[in-house]
Amino acid sequence: MFQRSKGFTLIELLVVIAIIAILAAILFPVFARAREQARATQCLSNQKELGTALMMYMQDNDQAFPAIDPQFASNIGDNYGAYYMGEWPMTATSLNEMPYTIISLFNPYIKNSQVWKCPSDTSVDPSGKVGMRFSSYGYRYWIASIMLPTAWNWSAPVMDSTLTSPSRTYVFHEFYVWHDSRTVANEAWASGSGPYWDPTDKMTYTFADGHAKTMPVDKVMCRSTWGGQGYDENWPRYQDYQLSSQWASNMYDDLDP
Repeated sequence: MFQRSKGFTLIELLVVIAIIAILAAILFPVFARAREQARATQCLSNQKELGTALMMYMQDNDQAFPAIDPQFASNIGDNYGAYYMGEWPMTATSLNEMPYTIISLFNPYIKNSQVWKCPSDTSVDPSGKVGMRFSSYGYRYWIASIMLPTAWNWSAPVMDSTLTSPSRTYVFHEFYVWHDSRTVANEAWASGSGPYWDPTDKMTYTFADGHAKTMPVDKVMCRSTWGGQGYDENWPRYQDYQLSSQWASNMYDDLDP
């Protein structure tokens, strides 16, 4: 008597494989978004740590914001800000100036160096390494360097009392929209052909009162006609408006009324 063998036919195996492939195609993006959301949460936690360190630093320094040392600026030259805030990969020369950078100033207040690293940023080594940045988060250039004229002469740093709205003025920012990177075509207010960050892309900021928050870039940052991404994280929010009265009244206020 003929006995049917147990097992799957080729057609059945192909159907199962096809179903698995379809499920994988559906679930992998979901898993990727969940992973990125977890990393975004870690980034927010990191920047809260930076906010706490900022408050402790200012308490120890008469409520003055961290400032670039003139000797550091003189040694580095025009690129001093990019190295001080961790925006550019370190070179052999700039690595010698690590003691003057923002990460070194905060070392007494931050015991875990990984606070400076976004989990989605693969180009960071907080310990300092040639060819790598030491931070995923930048200390805002114009707050750090506004007191340094061309001749590198020291004048008063930005003080807490200078800010009319500390809770609305960001001090640290992500260098990139690590967890929400979407682009759009040329914006009407920006030159060139793009692509630019989507105005709804979210980035995490640490504000001058120590709190950290994730917000859309177009609600916080300066719209830039010169920046490749369509926004400039360094300069005041209202600089692009070219209105002296609005500049004066909103110089230290990055959020819309």
